[in-house]
Amino acid sequence: MNITEESAKKSTLLRSIGAAPYSVLHSLCSPESPVSKTYKELCNILDTHYTPPTIVFRERKKFHHAIKEDAETVAQWYARVKQLALNCKFGEHLEAFVLNQFVMSVSPLIFERICEEDEKLSLADALKKAMIIETKIATKKTDDTVGYINGAHYSKSGRKQGKEKWSNHANNNGKGFKGTGKGSRSSGSDVDVNYNKKQQKSCEHCGWRNHKSNDCKYKNCTCHVCDKIGHIASVCRSKNKTRGFRLLFW
Repeated sequence: MNITEESAKKSTLLRSIGAAPYSVLHSLCSPESPVSKTYKELCNILDTHYTPPTIVFRERKKFHHAIKEDAETVAQWYARVKQLALNCKFGEHLEAFVLNQFVMSVSPLIFERICEEDEKLSLADALKKAMIIETKIATKKTDDTVGYINGAHYSKSGRKQGKEKWSNHANNNGKGFKGTGKGSRSSGSDVDVNYNKKQQKSCEHCGWRNHKSNDCKYKNCTCHVCDKIGHIASVCRSKNKTRGFRLLFW
């Protein structure tokens, strides 16, 4: 419905605002009646009452302190800058302020690319260029990720990478090691650790190699094969294996 007549617009407004707002409007117009006011006057009275005043400097501070969030896309950041500028009353300088704030907070790579442009770059062109660069960056990251997944074990030269395998020299004199795998060599400390693990004697109490005999929790156990204290059945050297299971802990 398109109402153009002044009296019709005023009548429609007074009928549609509801009882409570009309009561407030009647009080605001007192001692005159709302009917005596023009449509524009009624709108101004309602706007003044229901719309909080805009503090321009506070709005401008919010605008200038805004920073692009890491999760925001270029388009989302642009929309937020435009939204923050609505109540700043920049007038004819609106586009210049929005352009400056938009460019200052984009990612460093996008910022440097935009800096290559002429200083007369328009807001629309800056947005377009920033979105293109953003898309290229995202595409490159995706390609790099796919490439890493497909060839995670290959170096740039195409040679397969892997952990270096080390073994003792044939004479087993402990003077050195030789690599049998391909790729980068492990550090000397890693080699020593692996070597010590391989050379660790089996525990005389349980047979495991991951601890010393003095630290074994089975050193006070009674063997259910030979009834002797100090080892478990799996490492028992006795030929008599007729006894039943009996494992005691001290």
